[in-house]
Amino acid sequence: MNARGAIAALALGLSSGAMGSCAPVVTQLVVVLRTEVPTGFHRSVEATVLREGAVEPIVVRFVPFPGPTWPLSFGVIAAGPDDRRPLVVVVTLRMQDAVGPVSITQLARVSLRPGKVIQLDMTFERRCAERPLEPPRCVFPMTCRGGLCESIDRDNLPELAP
Repeated sequence: MNARGAIAALALGLSSGAMGSCAPVVTQLVVVLRTEVPTGFHRSVEATVLREGAVEPIVVRFVPFPGPTWPLSFGVIAAGPDDRRPLVVVVTLRMQDAVGPVSITQLARVSLRPGKVIQLDMTFERRCAERPLEPPRCVFPMTCRGGLCESIDRDNLPELAP
């Protein structure tokens, strides 16, 4: 599948606050982004969703600041009702502090559950911050959560009520 077909097969919407709908339940992932970093330092959020093993990103979304208030959320809708293919979600918060540019990146690998809506929570914490030209805090397939390097696999995500 080419990038255009992948984008058509997978929708990504970005909003401030929770997502909801009166439509029938479709297989989807709701990603909720939170931060403990004061908002005055934020410059942008970039979300990339990849099918595991794909060479190019399916969807990229860039949000300039000042902008939406936290928490932020976006949804990923499956290509079809039985789509269970794993997704890798990469979200980066870019900031500027008194010393210079800094970023915090969260990664997660999740599998969609047919006919279910699941929620992935990602929190940007200062202790996971990285500066340009410094070695990364964690190396793939690990991600920084709570200041520690942990696996990107997120298997037991909670289901949301339709």
